[in-house]
Amino acid sequence: MDVPPSDQLYWLRFRPTTPNARFTDLYLRWHGGGIPAVVLSPNPPKFLRFHLTSEGQQVATSWRESDKGRYWGFVAQAAGTDTSHHPVEMFETRGDPGLEWEGEEGEETLQWTSPPDSSGGWSGWIVLDGPHGHPQLYWLTKGHGAELPIGAEKVDIVKVPIVNQETA
Repeated sequence: MDVPPSDQLYWLRFRPTTPNARFTDLYLRWHGGGIPAVVLSPNPPKFLRFHLTSEGQQVATSWRESDKGRYWGFVAQAAGTDTSHHPVEMFETRGDPGLEWEGEEGEETLQWTSPPDSSGGWSGWIVLDGPHGHPQLYWLTKGHGAELPIGAEKVDIVKVPIVNQETA
């Protein structure tokens, strides 16, 4: 996979959509260690930087020389359609298409225009306390009403420019 120039790379951060949110100013990162979960962290990822491919895949690449040529992409897992939310995971050499940035420049939010699911479509991003010791990202389906799962917060995903271009 070709990596775009460093000025086109970014980190991803969560922005709450409601006042008094628990999950504010946290960065998105891949859990790693054999766990594909997308989790939240108070600090930007140590090695990963993100970009959107022409196919609408949100992928991460590493600046480390040992990771050259490798990438990890967002995958919208949907094991059945009997739930209102599904985990977003990252897998090496995979990435579901259909993501795009919408909104005014500088205020863009990441939207999933065509998630690979039959539950009525994408309705937004939510965060729940995850089973791996970190808050975890899920995507919300349209097909199951407006009720959020207990403890969930709706969030937006926004771009954050990478300040230290030496590691980008």
